[in-house]
Amino acid sequence: MREPEYDGDFLVRRVTVGGQFKWKGEKIFVSETLGGEPIGLQAEDERMYTIYFAAFPLGRFDSYKRTISPLPREDEFKVGAREGEIPPSPAPHPLHPQTQKVSGMSPV
Repeated sequence: MREPEYDGDFLVRRVTVGGQFKWKGEKIFVSETLGGEPIGLQAEDERMYTIYFAAFPLGRFDSYKRTISPLPREDEFKVGAREGEIPPSPAPHPLHPQTQKVSGMSPV
């Protein structure tokens, strides 16, 4: 399977086997599951970043506090959007009802 690619406005970091990525010399834990994979950080402003794996938003990174927090619920995610509009993310929000599945396979 190909590695995910990110647009030029993303900062790309590779996650270590221990589940961390480096930010200005400091190790930030994100997930052991992503060990060895590249993640993309898209700036919301000078402080906050949305963390992506491929087209999937995973959480928000506060670069000042060096913490990761969950994404807001879908209804909170619609910054300035009216009900029924697509979220302001470059990728579909995983909780948006119109999001398509990546695969038709299901766990056994």
